[in-house]
Amino acid sequence: MRTVFLSSTSKDLQPCRDAAFRAIQGLRGYHCVRMEDFGAVDEAADDFCRVKVAECDLAVCIVGPLYGSRSPSGLSFTEREYDAAILAKKPCLVFLTSDDYPLAANLIESDDDRERQLRFRKKVATGRIFTRFSAPDEVSAKVAQAIHNWEAAQAENRPSQEALLASQIRSVSYRVAVVNESATASDEEVRAAAAALQTQIDRDFAPVWGVGAEIAFVAKGVEAPAGSWRLVVEDQSRFGAVAYHTLTEEGLPEVRVAVLEAKENQWAWTMAASHDLMEMLANPRLNVRIFDSADGRTGRLYIREICDPVSSAKLAYEIDGVTVSDFVYPAWFESSRKPDGGQFDHCGRLKAPFEVAPGSYVNFCEVTESSGWRSHFEPEAAVEPASKGKAKEPAPKGKAGKTSKNAGR
Repeated sequence: MRTVFLSSTSKDLQPCRDAAFRAIQGLRGYHCVRMEDFGAVDEAADDFCRVKVAECDLAVCIVGPLYGSRSPSGLSFTEREYDAAILAKKPCLVFLTSDDYPLAANLIESDDDRERQLRFRKKVATGRIFTRFSAPDEVSAKVAQAIHNWEAAQAENRPSQEALLASQIRSVSYRVAVVNESATASDEEVRAAAAALQTQIDRDFAPVWGVGAEIAFVAKGVEAPAGSWRLVVEDQSRFGAVAYHTLTEEGLPEVRVAVLEAKENQWAWTMAASHDLMEMLANPRLNVRIFDSADGRTGRLYIREICDPVSSAKLAYEIDGVTVSDFVYPAWFESSRKPDGGQFDHCGRLKAPFEVAPGSYVNFCEVTESSGWRSHFEPEAAVEPASKGKAKEPAPKGKAGKTSKNAGR
């Protein structure tokens, strides 16, 4: 039995909601889950519904003209249920009312709620196929048809081109919790930033660096899931830094971003979060170095920090209105490449390996003749004599100690 979570507002869409319920229940092998069937539960409605969404096989989201009741998070219950389905990577079938869908005058919401609903409608319609309808009987037929088409696609079991691409570019994928511990940044602001960061990692970063991340927003006062890497948004840093790398109590990589320090340095805190998130994914413990050398002995040893060379606030770009950081491509670390011999950063501003954009920086160590590479040969332990009367044989030349011709190489 497959379960389908039905999400919608009720004041404006109750007949459509009922029609969709009957259509789903009428399909062989399907059961419809909806809020009104839960009864009395000793649990917050918001948390309970989102858990139920994650437990279902499929979500059906019907979005009308009303934003509806808000959860404690400030978002409507319907938007929270939709977000829960996306976060849990559940298939989500979206149905939008037509622009001329009738709405009684006594149901018209405030300007703020109408604006929120416009944004929500735009969100559910972006990057996915959706269906419009004008009447409840249309919903019944279109929901049944959409579920039938989804079931047929599952039966074919053919991976999409997107899935094939993801399987090749995401050789590594980490779970990163974006935790809001800031009194300055609201949960809504941090949630929007987390969504933009997920887009940046999926669309821009992972195809280039082969490292992906599943980003989960964690509201104020909520514990991050165990085993997650973390990006913590706080007001002020213990070290006066805009952002820095550290470790969680579990010993996993963590980045902390200070909202007030970012403001003082004329950075968007979301750019700092983007900057250090990508650097954490590319070099989790800051122990990867790149040696740029012409002779193999002298040159510069760079920390692989992929955002520093394009770290100026003037070089940032936006995703869904959220400011994020530019970053360099692997070609930036390849001195053998000629100028203009490839793409060296995401926004295409740099033209050569190891070039640093104005207002940006890099960290490196000069490797000179006096500080160049050294080799250490560890001699084998001397063999103990079989008896006290037998003398110990000297170690053969060339295999131990300073007599070796290889010593010092």
